[in-house]
Amino acid sequence: MTSDRSKISRVVKFAATEADQTLLQSVEAALAQRRISFSDLCKQALRQLLLESETAPTTLALLATLEQQLMTLQLQVMRLEQQSQASQASYAPTLQQWEQQLQQLEERVTRLESSASPAPEVAAEPEPDPLLARLAPLLEDF
Repeated sequence: MTSDRSKISRVVKFAATEADQTLLQSVEAALAQRRISFSDLCKQALRQLLLESETAPTTLALLATLEQQLMTLQLQVMRLEQQSQASQASYAPTLQQWEQQLQQLEERVTRLESSASPAPEVAAEPEPDPLLARLAPLLEDF
């Protein structure tokens, strides 16, 4: 009785629909390569469909996981934006103070430059050389 059960046959029917005809052409192409029999091809497809999908996470579970990760990332981005805005707000008054101080210093420098205009330099006459002073009358007499 077990020998009869081990040789169960099933029939696969392909309808005239475009999807079924495309599948039939793919099956015929695989069989033409003679690498695998129709029975083995069906078994392989059934294993992939029925057995691997049980162990693999479902699409909905993956989608839920991705949505959860997306929400976590969005929260992190919001926190970073808030921190960035807070740090920028704390730097703004300091920057304004520095700009005001710089402007005041520039005004002071301008005032000091205008009030301390340089006095014209008097050309200092060099002191006469005593040797030349003694020789000058001798040269005039000569």
